[in-house]
Amino acid sequence: MHSQRSIISFMKGLRHIFFDLDRTLWDFDRNSRETLRELHDKHLVGLKGGHERFIKVYERVNEQYWGMYRSGRMEREVLRYKRFEETLFRLGMRQPEDSLVRMLGDEYLEICPRKEGCLPKTHEVLSVLQQRYVLHIITNGFSETQAIKLQHSGLHKYFVEVITSDATGTKKPDPMIFEHALEISGAKKEESLMIGDDWRADIEGAMGVGIRAIHLTPDFHARSAEVKVITELEHLLDHL
Repeated sequence: MHSQRSIISFMKGLRHIFFDLDRTLWDFDRNSRETLRELHDKHLVGLKGGHERFIKVYERVNEQYWGMYRSGRMEREVLRYKRFEETLFRLGMRQPEDSLVRMLGDEYLEICPRKEGCLPKTHEVLSVLQQRYVLHIITNGFSETQAIKLQHSGLHKYFVEVITSDATGTKKPDPMIFEHALEISGAKKEESLMIGDDWRADIEGAMGVGIRAIHLTPDFHARSAEVKVITELEHLLDHL
């Protein structure tokens, strides 16, 4: 009974739901790994360690460089190619050819966003929520890349506004991107909810401007009493 009252209280007055995209709805890890394997088999078949090693090293480098991009220490065009150059270097190519690096960077962004993989039950959950709430996206991804993902995965039809860090000029968890999202969607913070997988960017960012939040994470441990936790997207329907 207490749990039911807690859920009712949590969703009181809710009208607008803002979602993160990558790793919250669109299955970034699976789609990226499929793309990297295709690139390896097409261009790097003789590389030491095979595609599994290539993917493992790339993901480590990419995470490091995305951290630099989020903090403003790396430009997007540098990120686009540098992550592949550094990956090849760590895999034994002491001077990777610029033409190869650029081909990998360009083809990755050509192929990966067109992958259709979403997290389990994504379409079913959004179909239900769309009947009850106004849905939006807030993402730190690049505008054109995220637009392609939404279109090819069929997710575009659920969302009214798509707010990107690229277009806004600021990245989550900066309060400005959330305030901008509220402004262009016509939503008030007290009638809004943010759902995402990244604690700092999505959850702390939203709560910092007074937006309630639900954390999607395999770790069921709640970091804050103010935040609901779900381990799978379909569990949203238990709360909403």
